[in-house]
Amino acid sequence: MKRVLTPEAEAERADFDSEFDGGNCSCHLTPPCGSCTHPGNPDNQAEDDSAWMEVDDDYDGVEE
Repeated sequence: MKRVLTPEAEAERADFDSEFDGGNCSCHLTPPCGSCTHPGNPDNQAEDDSAWMEVDDDYDGVEE
């Protein structure tokens, strides 16, 4: 078994990547910034157990 993102979390990750290109933190200007608070931010998803599901090893998804 392995942990992968749920379909909803994968969609949030794709939205984050599209909007922030994998980062673009601007907390130095106006904290907290949209990049850091976005639910698709990989750091936020890593801390959110509801973003993950356990699947068989042969599942092809975004792994933890």
